[in-house]
Amino acid sequence: MKIEIKENAEIKLENLLSCRKEVYEVEVNKEFANMTAFIKKNKLNQHGGIITTVHNIYDENEKKLLDIEILIPVDIKNSLHKYKNSNQLEKSFNVGDYKFVKSLHLENGLYATHKGNPELLNTAYDILNQYIKENSLKTTTPIYNIYRNKITSSQSIDDLIIDLFIGVQSIK
Repeated sequence: MKIEIKENAEIKLENLLSCRKEVYEVEVNKEFANMTAFIKKNKLNQHGGIITTVHNIYDENEKKLLDIEILIPVDIKNSLHKYKNSNQLEKSFNVGDYKFVKSLHLENGLYATHKGNPELLNTAYDILNQYIKENSLKTTTPIYNIYRNKITSSQSIDDLIIDLFIGVQSIK
């Protein structure tokens, strides 16, 4: 697998519905479904790919418990007025069981794109981690997965495109 890594990358994301919680690996899709239902119920419009990051992994009774964050960009115009006056949006506030994050800006990172089956993401992570080690860097953020497309029933899972971002700094 060949992955091109770009240095000094930054990402700016705005108007994010966020869910951070500990869930078992098998329950992650349920959290996606719950967030999607919340978005539809509250007449929000998703405008961009889903972003995920895993802050920690715990082995619990031979199951993986993930401290995961799911971020979904939403169009807030005329949508969140029942939670906050949209003209006076704060940096973040609670929206039901979730949190609304006005902006997330990550700098000084490495950026790469994974094309294909998400089951092969660990290989991409290994390549990023090897690059970090070889270039005397240390991580400042977990890896953010930015899903660039949705797979339809007529497409293969191998058509999935996921951008990867990880914040780093030099240890030299």
